[in-house]
Amino acid sequence: RVNSIRQNGDVAKLHFALNDLPDFKGLSPQDLQHRLVVAPDMRYVEHAFNHSKYGEFFWEILSRMLLYCANRIPEISDSYKDIDNAMKWGFGWEFGPFEIWDMIGFTSSLRRMESNNKTIPKWIEDMISKEKLGFYL
Repeated sequence: RVNSIRQNGDVAKLHFALNDLPDFKGLSPQDLQHRLVVAPDMRYVEHAFNHSKYGEFFWEILSRMLLYCANRIPEISDSYKDIDNAMKWGFGWEFGPFEIWDMIGFTSSLRRMESNNKTIPKWIEDMISKEKLGFYL
């Protein structure tokens, strides 16, 4: 889950709370034991789509969060706007998950999710088939 988001221009810094530590190749458990700093500075966040260990980690957490939220429709709400508002009003997020999805590039992120064999919810596939290429665009 996202603890906080800060934005500077086109770059956003997200603080995530994890249930357990990720499995990074090449890093010992001792390196991850106390605290994991994924993006020590705002400029590192823009590397979410690169293939470094930070970019891969950031992408994996971000894409899981976005798909988790998308899969809550219609379970908890019929509207992605309601989920965005709930996260902003109830959890203090500056941006909701679907606003974040638009910010990182809806179609390019979907292509990457598909290339990573992630399951895209049917209602999002329906959006694409209707040529709607974002949530708020």
